[in-house]
Amino acid sequence: MNKESRDKVMAAVDWSGRLLSRIPSGWPIEFPPKTDIGFWREAARLEFLTRSSLHEKMRNVPEDLSLLPEFSDLEAWMILRRHEFLVSSAIIVMETDNIEIADTPYEFAISVLTDWWESDGCHSLFEHAIGREGAQNPDADARLKDVIKD
Repeated sequence: MNKESRDKVMAAVDWSGRLLSRIPSGWPIEFPPKTDIGFWREAARLEFLTRSSLHEKMRNVPEDLSLLPEFSDLEAWMILRRHEFLVSSAIIVMETDNIEIADTPYEFAISVLTDWWESDGCHSLFEHAIGREGAQNPDADARLKDVIKD
């Protein structure tokens, strides 16, 4: 990856981090305690239910972060998951030699936080809830194992 594209990716991660610093950080009242066996199942369910409306709000976040839409604690928690996904994606993208980022850092961030999340990130959240490749994640919800059959 060339330096210009690498700088854009890092600026996108920085922009997303600044967004996180300006939104609520309380625990969503919609969630059970994180130690509850049903936590990840409920997180996956609520992510599915709120994805479209949250993406619409995300696309309306201005680049300079002025006049932010109001985000609930639940939406903020979901944005944090997307930020984590953006950081992971940034690491992968920067290790790939043949990728050039044509977008501005802001456009790249919004694209990863919405479009890439839609195609890949949300699946990772659900897979975390049920475990991967038949192996249970330590905090996965065993009841979700029956939802998807190989």
